[in-house]
Amino acid sequence: MDLEIQSLLKAHLTTTEQRFDKLEDKIDSLSEVVISLARAETKLIALEESRQDQGRRLGALEKNFYELKEETNDNTDFRHIVIRGVWILVTAAITIGTGVYINAL
Repeated sequence: MDLEIQSLLKAHLTTTEQRFDKLEDKIDSLSEVVISLARAETKLIALEESRQDQGRRLGALEKNFYELKEETNDNTDFRHIVIRGVWILVTAAITIGTGVYINAL
């Protein structure tokens, strides 16, 4: 009877040890999953920060673009005024030159 109890105890210890091994394997795989989730979360946080930084930079570029566009429009208007003034002066010079030439005849 003593041998039976010992063999039952050994069998129980063996099954218990196997169960603990299975639990240990599951805990190991769970810890690997948790580590990979933490890494993924870190990457997501870095990507979000990068996206926000790019958004800020894009906003600054857009602001600079609109300012440059306004300056270009102002310069274009000034250029048109200068060209008109030059043509008025050329026309006036031709008119005066023609008048002087006709009066000289």
